[in-house]
Formats: sequence, structure tokens, C-alpha cells
Amino acid sequence: MVQILGAMILYSEQYALLTSPLMLGLYAGVMLMVVASGVYAVTNRVFLRFSGANSGLQEWEAKTQDDAYSFACRIILKGALIAFLIVSIFGALQMLGMTGWMNFNLSESLVLNFPGMAALTIILTYVIVLLPTLYIAWTLKPLSEDEYDLAL
Repeated sequence: MVQILGAMILYSEQYALLTSPLMLGLYAGVMLMVVASGVYAVTNRVFLRFSGANSGLQEWEAKTQDDAYSFACRIILKGALIAFLIVSIFGALQMLGMTGWMNFNLSESLVLNFPGMAALTIILTYVIVLLPTLYIAWTLKPLSEDEYDLAL
């Protein structure tokens, strides 16, 4: 869904239809359906019982997986808070400049680069999805030969 939104923003200058109220409404409807399906599936006891998130894993494997997911959640939360603060600061500066309380001597107002934001959103989506795997790759120590022999 993020890639579709990114493509809609990237090609909106060439195809004005992509940002029409009809297309945005269709996108919002599909997005609402996907989110509602995900919420239903995650909150359904049958899904939770048979999802097998940690089934078949040894204790240290389950702990490593849980550590990776918690690390990813912490990074995403911190990144979202930092992004919110940066956008808020730029918004406050823009408001102060527009009201005339402060003069920043800018030749033009601060604007968002929509194609750049779309590309950044797609890249961040892939990083977020791969964050637990990257955490495991960074922190997992290889087994020594003695530990490897014991594991077999």
C-alpha cells in the first residue's frame, strides 16, 4: 500500500487523475479494508493460537527473536518521534515567517518535495520490515566449535 501511494505521488505531475478525489477515495477504501483485515486477524484468538510465532524455536532462538522485534519497535518509535519533532519545528518556523513575527530572509516558502518524500517512504518501509533481521545479523555471535559440537 505504501508503494502504491508512493507511485501515485511520484506520477501525479504526469497523470493528474492519480490525485483526483475519486482515486484518493479508492485508495483510502482499499487501505481501510487492508488495515481492518489486519486488525481482525491479529486480534482473533484463532490466529494467535495457530500463528506459531515462537513454536518450534529453542529458548535462545525465541529470546533472540523477541529481542529483535523489541529493538525494531524502539527504533521505529524513536524515529517517528524525531520525524514529528522536525516537521513540527519546520511548521512553527513557517508559521512564524508567514505571520511576520520573524524574518528568515527566505526567497521562497518551505515546501515538501513530494517525489522525494515518496521515495523516502518506500525506502523506510523496506528498512522497517528488515529491521529485526538486521538486528540479528549485527548482534548474533557465531558459535564456537565447542558450542557447535554440543548443539549437534
